[in-house]
Amino acid sequence: MNSNYIEKIFGKPRNEVKLSDIEEYFSTPQEESSVIEFKSGEVEINDIFKEITAFLNTEGGLLIIGAPRETKKELGKNIIKVCEGNLTFSNFKNKDWLYQKIASNIVPIPTDLKIEEFLTENGNVFLIDIPQSLSPPHQSSSDGKYYLRLERDAKPAPHGIIQALFNKRRVPLLSTDIAITEINDENDNILINSSC
Repeated sequence: MNSNYIEKIFGKPRNEVKLSDIEEYFSTPQEESSVIEFKSGEVEINDIFKEITAFLNTEGGLLIIGAPRETKKELGKNIIKVCEGNLTFSNFKNKDWLYQKIASNIVPIPTDLKIEEFLTENGNVFLIDIPQSLSPPHQSSSDGKYYLRLERDAKPAPHGIIQALFNKRRVPLLSTDIAITEINDENDNILINSSC
């Protein structure tokens, strides 16, 4: 399943997004949502697995590593969390290293992840476009938990939802038609048609 969260959020194909587009995006306050998660450059790699697993098990989304630090902002009587300002660069090596870490720490291995990397002398910024999985549920091997994306957070999934996700996996549907066309003392002709 394809996702185009990078294109939806930045308004251009993922291979055309520049570091300056990300800086411009964070020039105004940005809130996380059910389909977008911000992580500063100081994020631990195990937190990345949790977020990716949650997106895979729900509707997919975009994970930005290197976002500005989260701050609180008053909005009327409410206080909201936003990211705005300078990027905080990551020390993660590159997208190949990141793919390898993800593949060895999420079960089953996620497919169709798209990672855009922006390597600078100050550190790196990554955009990870995560499609909704066709073979859920996915588990984070680092802590053995299954996660779901609920509103703006990755939360451990309860047993009933995990069971429902296992039942959602695509399995072949086999059917067979058997027709007896002739029966006699010398020959029996049976016609069998099967399909998937």
